[in-house]
Formats: sequence, structure tokens, C-alpha cells
Amino acid sequence: MAWSVPLNVKSFMLNALLPDRLTFGKIEGVLKGSIRDFEIAYGQPQRFELLLETVEKKGIPQTISIKAVDNIAQIGGGQSPFMGLAGAFASIFERFPYKKIGIRANLENDMFAINGTIKEDGTEYLVKRRTFSGINIVNQNPDNRISFKDMLKRINRITHKGGAVVQ
Repeated sequence: MAWSVPLNVKSFMLNALLPDRLTFGKIEGVLKGSIRDFEIAYGQPQRFELLLETVEKKGIPQTISIKAVDNIAQIGGGQSPFMGLAGAFASIFERFPYKKIGIRANLENDMFAINGTIKEDGTEYLVKRRTFSGINIVNQNPDNRISFKDMLKRINRITHKGGAVVQ
């Protein structure tokens, strides 16, 4: 038995979705998004297209913590942008401003893909920095596909760092 449902989110405060106590890291801003073609069969997602983007709202800061940057990079299949000298420099900051976060994820036939929605000069970004400050998270491999089961394992590792891993 399979069923499907559409979902649209017009405005959601990220700090309500990702509180400080969550191991993912802190992101401040306003999120809009949608899930299309979402199908579940036998309790497992079979298909969906997820779109998440931040929108600027006056008076609402748009910042991202180092921990959240690392975790987004890992979910996207990359590595931390804070390796080596960059890590030593970044350690003096708790958060970075960003201009936009844009993520599109697709599941079809157990193959999962994650891409950035921000594209400039042939580069695909998951997180784009402001003009003079902040941090970029570049999708290093936009054609990367992994099994949905492996993506869930990756997310589980990230969200359960330092604690028991639920199997």
C-alpha cells in the first residue's frame, strides 16, 4: 500500500526547527520549502522532491554556526571547509553570516541526490555567503547519488555525534 501527500511551508523560523541543544548546530533565519511527489510504501519513503530555501526578513539574523556548516557539508558529501589553517582561523568565530541557503533533495528508486539551488559562474552552492563576509558551502559533486539508506546512515552519524547511535 502506498500513499502520497504534498506539503508547502511558506515561512518557518530556523531557530525553532534547529534549537541550540540539537547536535546539528545552530542556524538562524527564515525557511520556506516544499515537498512534492512524496510517496510512502510499507512505512518507507519511495519518492519525493524536497526544496528548502531561506528568505530574508527584516530584523531576522541569518547566521550559521561552525558545527552546522560542517554538518551540511558532510550531508552534501563533502568535507569540512575548516580543515588546516582555515580551521584555526574559524575557531575564533562562533557563527558566520550567510546570504542564502538553498537545498534541493530528490529520492527516486532508492537513489538520493542533494543539490544546491544557488548557481553562480558554474559553481553550485548549498550555502552562499554575503558579499564581504560569511562562508560558502559549495557542492563539490553535484552529480553524486547515494542510496537513501546510506543517506539516512550519514544523517544518523551527524545527529548522534558523541552519543549512542540508534540502529
